[in-house]
Amino acid sequence: MMTLRTTAIMKTDIRSSTPTFCALPEVELGALLQEHHAFVARLAEAHEGRIVKPEGDGFWLVFPSVTSAALAAMRMQEDLRLAQPGKGDDRLATRIVLSVGDVLHQDGALIGDAIVLAARIEALTPPDEIYLSPAAWHAVNQGEVRTALVDTFTLKGFTEPIPVYRIEQTHRTHVIVDQYIMMADLWGFSSFAEAASITAV
Repeated sequence: MMTLRTTAIMKTDIRSSTPTFCALPEVELGALLQEHHAFVARLAEAHEGRIVKPEGDGFWLVFPSVTSAALAAMRMQEDLRLAQPGKGDDRLATRIVLSVGDVLHQDGALIGDAIVLAARIEALTPPDEIYLSPAAWHAVNQGEVRTALVDTFTLKGFTEPIPVYRIEQTHRTHVIVDQYIMMADLWGFSSFAEAASITAV
């Protein structure tokens, strides 16, 4: 069955996954991919989204709005970052692209210019970044999601240069309850000690 409707699209991809995955035993790789699938599905569902199609180590997802997709994308990247402290370049990181437009839904496949554009922008997107197509940028709620222009790019299959935007993410910090911080500044301590000694005499 074919259905054409305006759809907010998310495309995810794991950074440089091939070398990492090749180094893992088959059992560990299967567990990692299954865990990542559950992670993406859970956070998408929390924002009314769902996975439509896996593609390699990434996913195509649909959402009721670009804003819900953006909030889900930010949460995905933030949770991945916080869950892997101290791993540096060895940690699992994703690139995410958001697009919106009229999309043909056909037996689990997605067809349309918004899909092609998302795939083109994905090739430009660095790890830990969320990039948006022009239509997605116009549709997102700027009061909830801060964005900035990346640049204008000439993309295969599109006659005009395409402006691409990014989400400016604000990372959360961990709050440690009932902890105390002591600060000491010993600058000028020698002069202070000397003066105190003279006063005492």
